[in-house]
Amino acid sequence: MEKTKVDINILGQDISVMCTEEEKSILLKSRDRIIDEAEKVRSQTKNVGHDYFLILLLLNIAGSEIKNKIKLDELETVESEIENINQRIIESIK
Repeated sequence: MEKTKVDINILGQDISVMCTEEEKSILLKSRDRIIDEAEKVRSQTKNVGHDYFLILLLLNIAGSEIKNKIKLDELETVESEIENINQRIIESIK
């Protein structure tokens, strides 16, 4: 796949990234996620240093990803239980 240069701005930093068209979509969504999380952190904190701000931002993003993983694991468990119940119903009908 051919890669093209994509220019983005995150937290006042201009960044150029080489990526495919598929990666570009992911890159732009990632940028938007970072900006959204940064706005949340800014609204919840007052006058913190840049490094501290970035740590809070990373903690928010990591925490969100962990919550999503926990929810996904729970859904997979429910799906497995439903499959087991369906299998028992099918076997009891036979």
